[in-house]
Amino acid sequence: MGPGNREPGDVLDVGVLIRRELAAHGIESHLEQADDLETAKVIEASGKEWFLWNLVHRLRGQEDRDAWPDTVHRHVDSMLESRIQPQAEQMSPEELRGCLRSRLVADVDDGTPTDLSYGRPFAPGIIEVLCADYPHSVTTLGRGHVEELPLGIDEAFDIGRANAVAEPVDESFEAADGVRILTGDSLFVASKAIDIAALVGGPIGPAPHGLAFALPNRSLLLYQVLSAEDWIQQTAELVQLVESMVADPEYFHPGGVVSDAAYYWAPDGRIDLLGGRHIDEDGETSLWISPPDSLADYLPVEPQE
Repeated sequence: MGPGNREPGDVLDVGVLIRRELAAHGIESHLEQADDLETAKVIEASGKEWFLWNLVHRLRGQEDRDAWPDTVHRHVDSMLESRIQPQAEQMSPEELRGCLRSRLVADVDDGTPTDLSYGRPFAPGIIEVLCADYPHSVTTLGRGHVEELPLGIDEAFDIGRANAVAEPVDESFEAADGVRILTGDSLFVASKAIDIAALVGGPIGPAPHGLAFALPNRSLLLYQVLSAEDWIQQTAELVQLVESMVADPEYFHPGGVVSDAAYYWAPDGRIDLLGGRHIDEDGETSLWISPPDSLADYLPVEPQE
């Protein structure tokens, strides 16, 4: 089965595989809402939930369906192993300095029990939160965990940012219409945008007029180094590419979509909304670009009438 197929039985199959793995660990469970991928979940007798959306999409990306049981086996083992890891608030400051990571996530209330109200604004629609990066899993920390850390919250964010910025970028390539993409196996590639100046000093290169960038999911950072002559067309190309990724139901976004917008990074460090999609009351989608004041300080912008 190729990655584009959407077999209705996939959710049931994956749910059965997860329940089989849990049973091997002596954990009773049942499957709920198997007819709706967005809400399908396996629930343990203890009440712990395994939402299936991400795993099903990941498995659909594998050419060999016979490999699904092995992938589910590794997934369940890693998740169960994470339960016996020391909680972040139980770690020493030295241990935390190695495992804390900052992560950029969508600033939405998605109904999950993790309280991210301590998150710090990064850009419109995106906040920065803290994660514990264990050897085989990553846990997003809620407010309660963060407040109990043996570090002040400012120090925790400083450490998390430094560690996120140090995460590797495995691949850099040019996509359609000149948009370049940074990606890799790390769950924190998009979060490296926390320090775009470091990227400009590294894999991106000089950007004297600023940068248009987008973070469709945690593993992708899309960008255009803007020029005075072509910045409008460059931004349009970026907005169109992000829209094609987000609007395509077959495109897998690990961890979900971070943002469907494009942003402008100014050389002085300001980050502002630059463009994106708009859905009107009739459900029609259109794309827009609106240069912020920060862009006008570095690029020629036609006066608005």
